[in-house]
Amino acid sequence: MLKLQKAFRTSVNTVKVLYLHIERHQEFLVEWCNIHPSNGKICNYGLQLKVLSDSTEFCERIEKAIEEGEIDSNPDIDLYLEIRDTFDSQDCEDFEPSKPEIKNVEIVDNAVKDPLTGLFQPSEISVLVEFEISDNHFYLDYKTTTTLDYGAYSSNLWPYDGSDSYTDFEEFCRKNGLELSEIILEIKREADVQYHWKYHIDEKYVVNDDHYGGMDANSEINEMKERED
Repeated sequence: MLKLQKAFRTSVNTVKVLYLHIERHQEFLVEWCNIHPSNGKICNYGLQLKVLSDSTEFCERIEKAIEEGEIDSNPDIDLYLEIRDTFDSQDCEDFEPSKPEIKNVEIVDNAVKDPLTGLFQPSEISVLVEFEISDNHFYLDYKTTTTLDYGAYSSNLWPYDGSDSYTDFEEFCRKNGLELSEIILEIKREADVQYHWKYHIDEKYVVNDDHYGGMDANSEINEMKERED
């Protein structure tokens, strides 16, 4: 009835398992968690009433089967038992998390000198990170971010969300029940993105680090000049 596609840990306390229902040609995702729902204490891993699928009706059916459990009146007891027994609580205890593996880190310097001022903009420099996770290959382009002040920028880097690779990665996280922002931060730390960006700028440019004086405390002056020494 079911084919176990893959399992992955999404947190210290949570493991998610992707199945294919062979007869329906329908994929669905179930969650195991070891935090007790009523008191918040650590306990044995148990199936949660949190099923993801493209079909709402099918999600509700699986959640109902999990909720009723191993009783004769459960109309989907065979489905429940197959989910429970193909990947059980002990498997959850033993399962290691899926982590991104950094393949390459590259500076992308698109800074162009303003012909009038002779200055460059640090916001035109980004860090491109190539990585793999669960045998899937992605790129994220970490760029400077905007602030509430017009013309200012923040040197706190975050991936550009308009690329095809970002969209693919976002969809991958959604399908696999992964927290997108948590993985983005983990990649940023593992690839040392902020360091690479600052090191490149300090080597080639002198940034205007005067206080911006705007309404946003994160605002920085988007100006730098070419280093002469």
